[in-house]
Amino acid sequence: MAESVPLSGRWSSPVDNARPTYGTQGSSPPRLQDDLKKAMKAEIGQHTWWFDDDRRVARMVCHKTRKPDAPIPCKDVLDSLENYVCDSDSWWFTNGLESAAAEMEKAYRSLPPAKRLRPGSKKEAEHYDGVGTFFNLAIRSASRMVPELPDDGPFAKFGFGVYDRPTGDGVNDAAELKPDLAGIRDHTLHTETPTSVRIREGVALFWFAAPDSCQPSIGVPVEVKDTWRDMVHQATTYARAMFFASPLRRFCPVIIYNSLLCRFHFLIYHRGGISSSRPFDAHSPDGRKGMLRMLMSLMTCKNRVDAGYASWNDNFLQIFRLPVDGSTANYVNATTEQILHADNCSRGRATHVYRISYAVGGSPVNTSLPSTPATPSSQSSNLPELRPRISLQGGVLRPYNTQIIDQDNSKLELCRK
Repeated sequence: MAESVPLSGRWSSPVDNARPTYGTQGSSPPRLQDDLKKAMKAEIGQHTWWFDDDRRVARMVCHKTRKPDAPIPCKDVLDSLENYVCDSDSWWFTNGLESAAAEMEKAYRSLPPAKRLRPGSKKEAEHYDGVGTFFNLAIRSASRMVPELPDDGPFAKFGFGVYDRPTGDGVNDAAELKPDLAGIRDHTLHTETPTSVRIREGVALFWFAAPDSCQPSIGVPVEVKDTWRDMVHQATTYARAMFFASPLRRFCPVIIYNSLLCRFHFLIYHRGGISSSRPFDAHSPDGRKGMLRMLMSLMTCKNRVDAGYASWNDNFLQIFRLPVDGSTANYVNATTEQILHADNCSRGRATHVYRISYAVGGSPVNTSLPSTPATPSSQSSNLPELRPRISLQGGVLRPYNTQIIDQDNSKLELCRK
């Protein structure tokens, strides 16, 4: 069941929250962290959804195949998860999750105390190594016990390490961000010792990695704090950076860990706001298994489309693949000449205007593009529209009138009116 949960105290109506517009960074100094988090609080507002069903959250991010008899989405028919066969519902995923969870629990209990998740400590940095070790242990257990997982997907051979320093690139008008941990694909950048797992010193991670560079990019940022509201606002700055790096992306995963309550939340940022998992208790086998399910769901992704990227764009806004006959089989490659307008935000339409050109009279490319799951498209084309429209939740979002209480972080309660 989805619940609309404001992850902070008092909020104004979403209608009154004017979303800031971010232009190209100029000569003005970048905004400070606290100012940026305030802006993110205003952007997200009440546009948050909490799902108690782990399986539903897993369906949102896993690899999925469209059912042959699914209705064609149009302006009057939203696409939904019910139109897809999801890998996270398959027999091999279900059986593999049980095997991987058993393997993970056995290995976790044998870890030295310094590498386990620590309860109760208010020193944020003391939790970094435990969080990174647990994630890597879960990923290795899934890789060993579930052979059906693809070995060349965007989240295959993934690994987490403590980062906790400025990224190599700034985002628009904001200072460089400092994610506590980062999930990346290049294991050679990790340094793992009996007491720590870290991204090597001197290595800079990037939100935007150009195709002709060797810059390592951040796949899944992780934030650790002892209060929910500050942590969510900080995580939202990471989502904003990921959307800035890939403006046409449909969703971005971010993980947060409450160091005082020892609970994880798996967050999915999309153009409608945030969809969140239930809190996973890091000190219970059920909670650790729930977090494993989220990571395994990401690991089922077979291509960049599964990870939220557009199939009709090269992700670096240089090439757009335009359909020539209303199908995905024939298209022309159009080149970006100029970006006329770029609206960067964590939630909202994120309007971008490009001047593109293509050769007139050239032969179209005849190659089928990967399908884009759960993204509405026009009636005349199976390709998604240039304006991002996402329905990760499987239908029209119906927020409940709920409120979250976070008093000195001693309790976390939901009050439904």
